[in-house]
Amino acid sequence: MLLGCGYAVLLPLYETGRLERFYQGAHYHGSETTAMVWHAIKMLVMNTGWLLLGIGLAMHAKVFTAPAPPQNKNPALPPAAPHELTP
Repeated sequence: MLLGCGYAVLLPLYETGRLERFYQGAHYHGSETTAMVWHAIKMLVMNTGWLLLGIGLAMHAKVFTAPAPPQNKNPALPPAAPHELTP
């Protein structure tokens, strides 16, 4: 949802010029603070969207599961016959 909002809403608003891009030391038609806040919102939305997408893919691929305990390669020895127990 975050990536969809970022690519469908925020980036087109930047491309059409409705939201001013933030540049260090640039002159703005509006407020520099407003441009910086929109830049921070864009960065937060886009980076969080990609982070959640990556975590979801990793969980789907079972990257975060604990490894299975090692299997015993030597099967249990059969019980000794009664005649083998007496000395």
